[in-house]
Amino acid sequence: MKNIERTGLNIRVSVAFALCGFLMSCSDEQQSIVDTKGSGEMSVAPKTGASLVRGNSIEPSSLDPHKILIDSEDVIVSDLYEGLVTLDQDGAVQPGIAYSWETSDNQTFTFKLREDARWSNGEPVVAKDFVFGWRRALAPETASRCPEYITPAKIRNSEAVVSGTNRPEKLGVRAIGPHILEVSLEQPTAYFVSMVSGACFVPLHRESLEKNGDHWTRPGKLVGNGPFELSKWRVNEKIELTRNPYYWGVDKVRIEKVTYLPISTDAEFFRYQSGEVDLTWGVPDDQFASLRDSSPVELFSITGYGSHGFAINTIKPPLNDPKIRKALAYALDREIITGKVFNDGDTPAYTNVWDKMPGMAPLEVPWSTLNQQQRIAEAKKLMAAAGYSENRPLRLKLPYIKSPNNRKFVLAASALWKEALGVEVEHIAIEWKSMVDTVQKGEFDLVPMGVGDSYPDPSSILNHRLTGANQQFGYSSGKFDQIMAEASASVDAEQRAQLYAQAEMVLAEDMPFIPIFRQSNSLLAKPHVRGIARQAIGYPKSKDLWIADQE
Repeated sequence: MKNIERTGLNIRVSVAFALCGFLMSCSDEQQSIVDTKGSGEMSVAPKTGASLVRGNSIEPSSLDPHKILIDSEDVIVSDLYEGLVTLDQDGAVQPGIAYSWETSDNQTFTFKLREDARWSNGEPVVAKDFVFGWRRALAPETASRCPEYITPAKIRNSEAVVSGTNRPEKLGVRAIGPHILEVSLEQPTAYFVSMVSGACFVPLHRESLEKNGDHWTRPGKLVGNGPFELSKWRVNEKIELTRNPYYWGVDKVRIEKVTYLPISTDAEFFRYQSGEVDLTWGVPDDQFASLRDSSPVELFSITGYGSHGFAINTIKPPLNDPKIRKALAYALDREIITGKVFNDGDTPAYTNVWDKMPGMAPLEVPWSTLNQQQRIAEAKKLMAAAGYSENRPLRLKLPYIKSPNNRKFVLAASALWKEALGVEVEHIAIEWKSMVDTVQKGEFDLVPMGVGDSYPDPSSILNHRLTGANQQFGYSSGKFDQIMAEASASVDAEQRAQLYAQAEMVLAEDMPFIPIFRQSNSLLAKPHVRGIARQAIGYPKSKDLWIADQE
């Protein structure tokens, strides 16, 4: 999950943006507190009535689970809502509103819901709330990006609902009594349960949506089922959440109030130093090395299995030509970008999925084995075959979200392209909301982007390259689609891993996305903030954190 300050547009993948939560080391029976900062068992108790202030990068465009786009929105939504299951800090599935589930064929799944689950207004959370939420996520009039995450799950009739050829009521999900939910798939999918951990699969409170219309996500109107409820939202200033007294696990939520600040990495670092922020979204690149030496106990690592680089408009000439896309990929020296431009633990990436991800076969795409001089030589051949050279330079339009770090990244890539291939890049610094509009309209050649994993299977990343997914980028490959369909239908983990590797080879040949680095994002937490894993696959959920009582 790339710091959006750095790379610009970080598309959520069912997000993380539900990527994974962080476990608080606390025994249900003995309530023993474990110090996750490394000093072992602690005698210090959690502070009662504690408040937590978190930096959160940018102002959310929405708190509608079906409309959020990026990690920093999903982190807030995961405080307000809870789905059938959640993911822990290692990406493992944990019970959420569903306390158990079963299947005999990996095609029909039955979830049993907690009878003590409540909405923030005190009403019970029931199976029909999930039915309503999932139908709304797919309904064409919702205009959500959720179909991108739900249709790969192969829920019966999901594609027909998205296309409008079937009514949402025909979706293969139904309530069998108040606390039993049945989901029918079109084919066996062994990893289905992990797929429903994201924001697109949460339940929704139908009455509050219908009563409040477009204002249903505002304070006093939003009815959620998560550990916190929305109390204040001052645009471009802060979002405040307070503990939801009706949450089924409220006795384990040790934070009373959470404040999210939509501020840049540099601004939050200044406020962190002054004691105004307890937990940051990121760390300024120019501060990482000194903090690693001076304040290692306050520095935490957030990792993921996806990659960060440039998403390409494959519809619009000239980048509809894969030869040019590959040339641009080959010409970028990833050692320079990770080692000199961003010297903060990132590593070079040559594939969409890190092969250390569970379920992924070891993989080495052919061009990654070349040294940089050889890659540039190949890039020049490809550019010449496409009709471009230093005498007839390729000209590109590259918008990016306005920030010093983004500018540094874009300028570095542009300089490498210019030096190697004579490419001329027009840089356009814009605000986040303008970036969303620019991408949706297709008014770009390529944009900085990160794509992460939303559930522990390579398909969570690779599904973004399926035909129809991320339509604004236009990529479509029948060969890739077929491989992914075979992988989805397979219940053999080894066979799926090999198919995912084949899919990566197709992407390496077509290059609809240029992978550049794997992120090791860092954040800072004050010594009194506990419950954060030293290394984890996702930003911490507020319900898993607590403030140590120093008195």
